[in-house]
Amino acid sequence: EQSIDRLLDTVADKGEMLVADELDATFLQLFGRIFCGRSLSLDDIQMFKDYNTGLFALGLWDPQFKTAQAALGTLVAANIEALQQARARDFSGPLDGMWKVLTASVDETGHVISDERCATAGVIFTWGAYAEQSALC
Repeated sequence: EQSIDRLLDTVADKGEMLVADELDATFLQLFGRIFCGRSLSLDDIQMFKDYNTGLFALGLWDPQFKTAQAALGTLVAANIEALQQARARDFSGPLDGMWKVLTASVDETGHVISDERCATAGVIFTWGAYAEQSALC
C-alpha cells in the first residue's frame, strides 16, 4: 500500500508517468507476495534486477552473470525461510497459498518437491513475471 502511495505522489509531483519505470518495484513487490509469499526488501528488489540483468547477459558471459548467481542464492535462501515460516503456520497465512501448492506437489519421479526446489520456483516465477514487465522499459 505504501509503494502505491509513493507512486501516486511521484506521479502527482512529475505530472507524468512512465508506466514500466514507475511500476518496476511495485510489480516486483506484487510478484513477490504472490509467488514467494513475502514482501520483498529493497535489497531483494535490487537482487531480482541483478538476476534479470545477469541472465540476459548470460549469452555474452558478462561478469554480471556472477552477480546473478549470487542474487539467486540469496533469494532462494530468503524463500526457504519464508516457506519454513509458512509451514509453521500450517500454510494458513494470507500469502502462503503458493507454498502450500508447491510443497504438496511431486516432481517428475513422483517424489515430493524439496524446499530448495520450491524456493527456487518462487524466485523463477517472480523473475519470469518481472522479466515480462521489465521488457516494457
